[in-house]
Amino acid sequence: SGELLRYSMGAFISSDRYNVCLRFKPEEKENIEEDFGHLNLNFAQSAGDSFMYVDFSVCDLINVCKAVFSYSGRVKILKPKEAVDVMKKMMDGNSNSF
Repeated sequence: SGELLRYSMGAFISSDRYNVCLRFKPEEKENIEEDFGHLNLNFAQSAGDSFMYVDFSVCDLINVCKAVFSYSGRVKILKPKEAVDVMKKMMDGNSNSF
């Protein structure tokens, strides 16, 4: 179960794995590490813009989306499509269904 929890944002455990990529400004890196640090983060900085990127694997997309939503647009989910779709629904005000 320790192996499964390694990919979880909370109590939710699933054998599904999603490769998530987030985009954010460098000043958010410490917050990203605090919120997602247990998920084995791979950070990268783009030479072409002022953003940083982080990739990690997770099994519970909804909790990732809720965490990203709390950043009020300062952090963006680039992939997977399933998470992007969930974020769009949350931003459209349909968050009462979660």
